[in-house]
Amino acid sequence: MKFFEFIFLRRKLEHDKDNIINNLEIAKKRGRPLWLVLFPEGTVISDNTRLKSKEFAAKLHMDDYKFTLLPRTTGLMLCKETLGDSVEWLYDLTVGYPGIEPGQNPEDVMTMKRIFCEGNGPHEIHIHMRRYRLADLPTDTESFIHWLLDRWTEKDKRLIYFNEHGKFPEESDLDNDRIYNGRTVKIPIQLQNTLKECYGYWLYLLIYIPIVYAMLHLTRFAYTTFVQSL
Repeated sequence: MKFFEFIFLRRKLEHDKDNIINNLEIAKKRGRPLWLVLFPEGTVISDNTRLKSKEFAAKLHMDDYKFTLLPRTTGLMLCKETLGDSVEWLYDLTVGYPGIEPGQNPEDVMTMKRIFCEGNGPHEIHIHMRRYRLADLPTDTESFIHWLLDRWTEKDKRLIYFNEHGKFPEESDLDNDRIYNGRTVKIPIQLQNTLKECYGYWLYLLIYIPIVYAMLHLTRFAYTTFVQSL
């Protein structure tokens, strides 16, 4: 995670604000293209987070969503303000996995054991993508909150349709005021080199384990020798 420059958070703005701003300012100064991946929900769906989402929805006097959690706007707003004109586009992605029924938690269905040990993961992954020009987004907090909640309402409608039809809808299939021009792209998921891609990491481990063992052994030997010389 450090190699990919994850920004580690404590989930309290008073502790995280300076950390977020400092990391984004450093990224801006490099002058290289920047991708910031952000999950406004802040977590995955579980029994506990679903309950919190319902409580949050009640405070906003609105219904909770069916397939998504209510997003938190503060972190996204802070990132938008900090990045400024250094980033042109915001990409909104909605991901759908077949096999998740209403009321089920995806992490309880698509478990690590089921995917990696039993080989029973999703055979398709559906991704709906839309982009917005950052400069066109609302600048005041209240308008931005409404804008983000509208996007999540659309997401939930999309996922409800996905659950019923096994695919994302065209925008004209939803009860939206706008119709976007878009297209569907199908990309087959297949391994180019099955042996290398399935067992490559284990082969690398076979190389590095003896090296690490030797280094630890030498360190222990050097420490023992040093202690005995005292």
